[in-house]
Order: sequence, then C-alpha cells, then structure tokens
Amino acid sequence: MKNNLLLFFVFIFSLFSTFSQNGTITGSVQDDKSNKTISEVKVLIQNLDMQSFSNSEGVFNFKNNVPAGKQILLFSKYGYENKSFEVIVPENGTVSIDKLKLKYKIQ
Repeated sequence: MKNNLLLFFVFIFSLFSTFSQNGTITGSVQDDKSNKTISEVKVLIQNLDMQSFSNSEGVFNFKNNVPAGKQILLFSKYGYENKSFEVIVPENGTVSIDKLKLKYKIQ
C-alpha cells in the first residue's frame, strides 16, 4: 500500500513538472550612441509579476523561472526611451539578449 501511494505521488509530481517547463532570459543593456553599459535599467516581463534590474555591467537575468513561450520584455530607465523586445523562451532553455541598445531621451 505504501509503495502504491509513493508511486502515485511520484507520478503526480512528474506530471506537474512536465507541464510547468520554464526557461531563463539573460542579457545586457547599452547606450545606443556610446555603447557603454547602462546600470539600473528596469526590465519587466509583460503580463507577469516579474522584474529585474541591470547591474553595474549592464547585465540582467531571470533564471529558470520564466514560462516557456512568447514573452515581451519592457526596458525602462529615467533619461532613456522605453523599449519593448519580444523573445521566445524555450522549455528548460536560455534566451540571451546581448547588447540591447537604449536611446538617450533629450529632456
């Protein structure tokens, strides 16, 4: 009886993990004119309660927690124009967005 119950829970767990395949998004952000990295850029995933910020080297990431499929990233920082970028996140895979350019907004 205990073995059957254990097998049942293992089956249920594997079934749920099959349907919840997540991926990773990494990238970096640069100024479009100077090509210098931009820190503290807010990166949101549209329609999800997920955000990240670029570090001092302009790098951001969402590790192993992004639902697979089409996602739209929204980039914003004071002094720069907002930008959106569409990606396709593979199941258990990684999308890399290197050197995404943000345009400085003249005040």
